[in-house]
Amino acid sequence: MINIRKNVPIPNPDANEHRYKHRDLYDLVERWEVGDSAVIEERMERDKHGAWKNTRYSTLRRLAKGKGQEVHFYRNLVEGRLEAWRVR
Repeated sequence: MINIRKNVPIPNPDANEHRYKHRDLYDLVERWEVGDSAVIEERMERDKHGAWKNTRYSTLRRLAKGKGQEVHFYRNLVEGRLEAWRVR
């Protein structure tokens, strides 16, 4: 049996922060300045075809472009991490 609740307020969708898969990248794009760098991925992996897979790379690139920022990426294969620098 389903319980019926009375007088429960409807949540305000604007009051709740949206949940994003890579919320930290959204915060990064808002806060970093030209010359700052960040390690985006500690451990990079390859997909079943051997190509590097990294959705964080494409997410950061898209977010930065939307804010008019230019970002350069460096893939450190020895340490297995992906780094990003804001250059403009």
